[in-house]
Amino acid sequence: MPISDIYHLYRNEILQKMLYIKRNILGFFNIRTLMSVK
Repeated sequence: MPISDIYHLYRNEILQKMLYIKRNILGFFNIRTLMSVK
């Protein structure tokens, strides 16, 4: 397996995790703002 392939797989994994974390943080803030409005 060439290093470039490993690099691309690794990069995709990191991007997926970052998107997932970002979505969780946004969802968390949305819930908090909804709670504070009530």
